[in-house]
Formats: sequence, C-alpha cells, structure tokens
Amino acid sequence: MSDPYESRDEAGIDTLERLERLLPTEAHLEVVLAHYGETHRRYHTLGHVDAVLRAIDRWYPDAGDAIRLAGVYHDVIYIPGADDNERRSAELAVDALVGYLPAADVALVHHAIAATAHHDLRRVMARAVPLVVADLIGMDCPVEEYRETTARIRAEYARFDDAQWAQGRRAFVERLLARRLLPEEPRFDGPEARIRANWADELARLPRVGP
Repeated sequence: MSDPYESRDEAGIDTLERLERLLPTEAHLEVVLAHYGETHRRYHTLGHVDAVLRAIDRWYPDAGDAIRLAGVYHDVIYIPGADDNERRSAELAVDALVGYLPAADVALVHHAIAATAHHDLRRVMARAVPLVVADLIGMDCPVEEYRETTARIRAEYARFDDAQWAQGRRAFVERLLARRLLPEEPRFDGPEARIRANWADELARLPRVGP
C-alpha cells in the first residue's frame, strides 16, 4: 500500500492536508493520527480513510463535511475481533466533535459510523448512506488487488489461527452477501456485481471449518 501521506486526490490535496482542513483543531488531528498509526493495522490505516473520503467525493460529492468527518473517525477504534469497534469509534467521534458541529451533524456522525457495523442500507438514514457505500465500495477492484486487501486484513487478525479466521470471515462475508450491498441505482450495479464476485472468490478459497 502506498504511503497515505503521499497520496493526492484529484484536486491535488494530500491526505494530511485534507484531515487538517476537516478536523477542528491540531489536537483532533493528533488523536486521529495516533489511532490510525497503531502498529497492528495493515488495512484499516489512513490509507483506508483516504480511500473512503475519495469514494465519498466520487459517488456523493454533495454529502457534506459531517459525513466526511464520519469517514475520518469510522475506524478510529479498531481492535481485530472486537464487536464494539464501531460503537466506540462513534462515541469517540461524538466526544471529539460536540461543540464544534451542530447537534444534528454530531448525531449524523454517530449514526453513520454505527451503521458501518452492519452495512445494512435498510437500517440507515439517507444522509448516512454515503459513508456505508464508501466503506464497502473499495472492494470493487480487480481480484488480485482484492486478494492483497484480504491478506492485509488477515494480517490484522494474526492472533487468530487459520480455522478461527476462516470461520469468522466466512460468516461475515455470507452475512453481507445475503442482501443487496449498495443502493439499488443503475450506477451501482457494476460495483455490486464485482464486489460479489470478489467475495465469492474469497469464499471459494477459505477452508471449510467444522462438520
């Protein structure tokens, strides 16, 4: 993965400059950098934040800075195997942003981040959809790149043996494949199909665990 500090979006703004613009203070930036710089992270790094922000720009350019801030904070707490990462990330974001954003925007940030725990568009308010989409749509990529992505995610789960990883990963992927992933709009039909193809490839390569 390229260094996110060196990545540049179409406007020529690198990741760090964008975070400096979005976040209220230098202290907010330092907290975000510290979390995403944790040594156990291989995929859920600033590079992922950068990709999410770019996806929001591409698919929902009018989403607004509250959703982009939700994108910045959505994985700020990330402990592989924990079931409360999104909740804790949402709470940290609220604590950080209350007093800096209108109350309605703070509530939106919380809701959007919490929604990335299930990625179920049926349970997401319309204004939060851009973050849920942006968090998933990076899986729309060539299969070789997708395999590299899953290898990085697997590295984050290094403390789990292969059987534990396969069991948990299979359950996660099958749960998402049981419903529509992206909005039912023609522009998302191609990405939807390619994500499903990548996940089918992954499931075919995961070992079966148990009877």
